[in-house]
Amino acid sequence: MGAADVVPGVSGGTIAFITGIYEELIDSIKSIDLQALKLLLSLKFADFWKKINGSFLLGWPVVSPSLSSLWPNS
Repeated sequence: MGAADVVPGVSGGTIAFITGIYEELIDSIKSIDLQALKLLLSLKFADFWKKINGSFLLGWPVVSPSLSSLWPNS
């Protein structure tokens, strides 16, 4: 998505929607609910991580800056 920002007229949101990432992001955010909180508070970290799609959610702030640094600013 960050790479799309260097192409005029193409937004990162459009790329996310086309590739299906947007839906997964919305579903992952929506999965943070009362049940997820109960898993976290009962120290069931693996179940909590799986329920909220933690690897996907953690990937956004970790991978996005790394990928955007590969393309020069225009």
